Amino acid sequence: MPDCPLLIESAVKIYSARRVLDSLSLRVERGDFLAVMGPSGSGKSTLLHAAAGLIGLDAGHVQVDGVELAELGDAALSRLRRTKIALIFQSFNLISNLTVEENMLLPLLAGNAAPDTARCRALAEKLGIADKLTSYPLSLSGGEQQRAAIGRALLPEPALILADEPTGSLDSAAGQEFCKLLRTLCDEERRTIVMVTHEPAVALAANRVLILRDGAFAGEIATTKGLSINMLSSEYHRILEQGK
Repeated sequence: MPDCPLLIESAVKIYSARRVLDSLSLRVERGDFLAVMGPSGSGKSTLLHAAAGLIGLDAGHVQVDGVELAELGDAALSRLRRTKIALIFQSFNLISNLTVEENMLLPLLAGNAAPDTARCRALAEKLGIADKLTSYPLSLSGGEQQRAAIGRALLPEPALILADEPTGSLDSAAGQEFCKLLRTLCDEERRTIVMVTHEPAVALAANRVLILRDGAFAGEIATTKGLSINMLSSEYHRILEQGK
């Protein structure tokens, strides 16, 4: 198993003659928890979508778990996303007429794999939703729905977790619980996480924070012990101002 679940080299993405990603490179080691921050239009979501193979690059390379995405056809790319990449978005995208357990098992069923109900229930226990497996999504709180979405993403044992503004639909308490959950997954299971966020309080859960500006990295902040939300926010703004 490669020790580098995500490798991006000299990535360029152009929209309407504008370089949304400008020769950007990134290496994320196994067990790392990386937050990406930046102003609106800096390329955060484009970076994440390129890492997931949801968009192609105009130049450069993306490898996930040692596999070059540009070399895959549509079917192989879909299979890799289903098995190697966990996508967690602001919207939970749960199917309302399926139970929580059925939603969690969906990626395995979509890949014609046998539904591993025992592992599904063990994961639900770890996520704190074991008592919700027979419930339907609309009966759950926002935090519980997000945990169900995480369970669905994690069940295939992905190499990489990509989260795009994952706390945007949650209140502050549920958002902090979600961050603690990601931190636990990183610490206890060496999950590799790349999370896009605009909130310093959310970014603080990561090992390090990369600042994106105009499609390129402007700086990095290590979330060392004692770093406060205000300190992180201040350093973030200092880095952005530095390059002007």
